[in-house]
Amino acid sequence: MEVRRAGRTPGLTGPVLTWALFLAVAGAGLDACARPARLSLVTVEYAWPEFRGSVTERDPDWLGQFEAALAGAARRRGDPDPWFAYWRVRVERDARRSTLLVSREYELYSPAAGEFLSHPALAGLLAGPTRRLAEGFFGEALRWPHPVDLLWPRGSHAVLQDLETRLTLRVRRRGGYHHVDAEPLTASDTAVLREIYGGELKWWRRAVILLVGGRRIAASMNGMPHGGEVILDNDFKGHFCVHFAGSRLHATGEPDRGHRLGVAKASGRLLELLDGASAEELAEWVLVGLTYRDRVTVRHATSGFDEAAWEKLTRSFRHLEVGTPEAGGAPGTVAVDVTIYAGERKEGIKRRLDLSVGRPDGATGWKVDFESLLPLLEPAGPEDVPALGPPDPGC
Repeated sequence: MEVRRAGRTPGLTGPVLTWALFLAVAGAGLDACARPARLSLVTVEYAWPEFRGSVTERDPDWLGQFEAALAGAARRRGDPDPWFAYWRVRVERDARRSTLLVSREYELYSPAAGEFLSHPALAGLLAGPTRRLAEGFFGEALRWPHPVDLLWPRGSHAVLQDLETRLTLRVRRRGGYHHVDAEPLTASDTAVLREIYGGELKWWRRAVILLVGGRRIAASMNGMPHGGEVILDNDFKGHFCVHFAGSRLHATGEPDRGHRLGVAKASGRLLELLDGASAEELAEWVLVGLTYRDRVTVRHATSGFDEAAWEKLTRSFRHLEVGTPEAGGAPGTVAVDVTIYAGERKEGIKRRLDLSVGRPDGATGWKVDFESLLPLLEPAGPEDVPALGPPDPGC
């Protein structure tokens, strides 16, 4: 009986076996080089956690071109500034996953490698997915009154989609001439509106998309029931307001800064508004964003954004009335009067803030030093002025 030793091949012994094993290993290595792991899919999404949209590329030709561009990209070591990332690209290669950050100029950054990547083909390749992402997430900045007044006539129904939560509710247009006065269609729709506002209906301005006539239209709403109503069984005593580009308040006939910010955000033009602002304008947008708990705006428009301090700030007041900013007494500052309404008190206190502004390295516009917002947390002092006035922003 022939006894075979485990792991040995009959007929191959000594130098012959060694050479055979070498050829087998070398052949396997050459085969792996000849057939490298290919990209299986690429997902493009917004880098901001509040923007929950994404598109996925699975086309083999596109994936091959993208992989070639990554392989041939010029690389340099460095760290991105806090405002670098607008998109995030998730790359899947077999079972392995990696993430790349992408600027609005289509420069890529690999957090794992600590490197920036640039290639002439990357912008063209990513332009398609990012355009589709925007088309499915934002809305058109159509103006009021026309054509919006014609697309959503009085008495007709539409759908509102909250930009950040992506929740939707059905609404009926009750009326309105400077903007739309709308009502939730049913009690279930009112429940969705309440969920959008965290369980309690508020005056806060929120970016929304109006879905009507097959169009996606950028808009801004508040969630507080007020005034008259037509629908009596929707658990909503009154109506709420929906603003568009060019809308004005019924109370004053003037544009509302909070709704202007909401429409810019809903149309995908927030960064154009903030990065193109003067120091005084940016200080105003920061305070308006803070008033309506708009983390996206304040985070992008400030340097040194602090999440814990943000939470503390937004819990410290019900509403802020923001005055007109002006150049401060010291270089690099903007002065603005802010009336603070806290709790349920109708009386507020007027406080003068001196906000520090500058252009940090890597920033595309002015930034407010986040720490200069913290005096809003200080208790009332002798320099503060008691103030009476509307404790809510109105409609």
